[in-house]
Amino acid sequence: MSGVSFVVVCYNHARYAEPVTRALRAQRDIADAEYVFVDDGSTDGTAEAFAAATQGWPSLVIVRQHNQGPSRALNAGLARATRPLIKLVGGDDVLHPEATMRLRDAVLRHVAVYAFGRLGAFDPAEAASAAHWDERFRPMGRPAERVIDDPLDFMIRGMSFNPSCVLLRAAEAKEAGGSDARVFVEDYSLSLRLAMRGRFVGIDATVAFAPEGDPSRLGMDGAQTLHDLNLALAGFIADHPELPGRYRRAIARRAFARAWRWARRKGSKTILSTEFLRFALAQLRLPPTGHKTLMKSCLPFRDTDTIRFPRG
Repeated sequence: MSGVSFVVVCYNHARYAEPVTRALRAQRDIADAEYVFVDDGSTDGTAEAFAAATQGWPSLVIVRQHNQGPSRALNAGLARATRPLIKLVGGDDVLHPEATMRLRDAVLRHVAVYAFGRLGAFDPAEAASAAHWDERFRPMGRPAERVIDDPLDFMIRGMSFNPSCVLLRAAEAKEAGGSDARVFVEDYSLSLRLAMRGRFVGIDATVAFAPEGDPSRLGMDGAQTLHDLNLALAGFIADHPELPGRYRRAIARRAFARAWRWARRKGSKTILSTEFLRFALAQLRLPPTGHKTLMKSCLPFRDTDTIRFPRG
C-alpha cells in the first residue's frame, strides 16, 4: 500500500517546471512512485518544459489535452494513475521533501481516505536559491495529527488548503467519480465526494509551498473560488438526495452566507436585497435546501465577475 501516483495538473506553468520536479524527485521514503503530468492546453510550452525536466524518469506519463479546466484535467490524471495512493500536486506548487511520507503514514495509520496539511509560500524570484528552500524545508519532526470522523461537516465549513496539500486513496477517489466535471475548480468537489467515503486526517505541518503574489494562480481569483465552492455544494446536493437534513441545512447556511457577503462587498447590495433575504432565511433554516435553491447562491458572483466553466 506504499505506492504513490503523483498527479500533477499544469496550465501555463513552464516557469515552475524545475523547482516543482526537483521537489517531486526529492520526496523521501517513497520506493514505488509514478508521475502523471496533465497539461491542460497550455500555451507557454508547459508540456515541453516538464518533459525536459523529467527526462529519464521511470513510471512517467505526460498527458496533453485541449484546455478543459482543472476539474477535467485532474480527472484525466486520476484515470491514468495506477498506484494505490495519489498525491495531488499543482503545477506551480513545491512539495516539502517529507510531505508525501507524512501524509501517507497518516492515511495508513488512521485508516483514512484522505490526508491534508498546510500550504506555505515561496518567492518565485528566489526559486533557484538553495538557502530559500533550506529555510522552508526544515525537518517536520513528528507532526501532530487530527482525525476527522465527520469529514462532511468539516468540508461544508470550508477548505483552507489546496490540492498540493492532499494525499488520498486512489480506489476511493475513482469510485467517487473524481472531481465534479460541472465545476471549474477541482479540489472542493472531490473533497466533498470523498467525505462520504471515510475519515479524513489533518497533519500540523506545512507540506507544500505556492508562489507568492503570482496573479495567475486560480486561488487569487476570489469570485471564481467562492462561486465554485457554492456550485460544488449545489452539485453535491443534487447527487445526494438522501443526504440528512442537518447537512442540507448546514450547506444552505454556508452557501448563502458566502453569497451575501460577496453581494454586500462587491455588488453593493443592501438588507433590502434578495441576497440578504436568502441569507436570512437560510440562517433561520426556512428555505428549501434542494439543488435549484442552492444554485441561487452562485448568482452574486456571476453578477460581478466573469466566471469560468469546464469545456468539452
